[in-house]
Parts: sequence; C-alpha cells; structure tokens
Amino acid sequence: VTTTRMFEGQPRLLCEAASLGVPSIFPDTGGISEFFPKDYPLSFKQFKYDDLLLKFQQLENTDILNHSSASTLTHIVQKLDEKKLELIFNKLIRNRE
Repeated sequence: VTTTRMFEGQPRLLCEAASLGVPSIFPDTGGISEFFPKDYPLSFKQFKYDDLLLKFQQLENTDILNHSSASTLTHIVQKLDEKKLELIFNKLIRNRE
C-alpha cells in the first residue's frame, strides 16, 4: 500500500510487488497506473480517502485478490521484458544518430 504524492516515473516498490504477484493499493496518479493492467481494481483516486477505504475493504474478496495478483504479474512481466526494453532503447539511440 502506498499513498505517495510524488510523481514517480517508475514506482520501484510497486514494480517489485507486482513482479512477485503481490496486489498493490496505490493512487491513480502520474505514471504509476502504467505499471498495472487497465482498470486495475485496487487503485484509488488520489486524495479521495473514502475511495482508499473501499480498496482496503476489497482486500477481503479473494476473487479480486487472486485476479489482481495474476493480472498484475502478467502485465509487469510484459511491460519490463528485457528484450522488449532493449529494442526500444536501441530504436531511441538510432533515432538520435
């Protein structure tokens, strides 16, 4: 769980949790949501603490937890695939030359 107010380019804590299949609760702000599947059920509207409370209540639902765990792991593995990132990096370098 994080309630960060910082704009993070790559939220390390959340990426590490996702790579272990651990569901996370986080504010849907900045680029954080890019590291999670679309319509991720445990993100909350930043500064809306009643929404955050609802996310805590969803932790009692094992179906949501199991689905969030599996979809997050799949998403982060695809997002941070080493070969994919290398291709993107090489393309960026070639475009600068």
